[in-house]
Amino acid sequence: MNNPSPWNTRVIHPLRKPNKNPLDNSGWRPVALSSAVGKLLEKVVARCLEWFVETQDMLHIHQWGFIKGQGTAETIAYVVAS
Repeated sequence: MNNPSPWNTRVIHPLRKPNKNPLDNSGWRPVALSSAVGKLLEKVVARCLEWFVETQDMLHIHQWGFIKGQGTAETIAYVVAS
């Protein structure tokens, strides 16, 4: 899915690092600001996809990564018990 161009645009602002020389390039860090509407759209689409995949049982029972409520403790417990 392609978002409209203004939603994908990032504005980069340099921020000075504390206690660093402002005349040196390493004394700055870039911060990219993105569209609030774009961020909202990404979250809505992600939640819809998450819901669809979960309700349609599209995930393997041993899918551990990137699943709510499935952390490293559950994975380690499963591996140790196997």
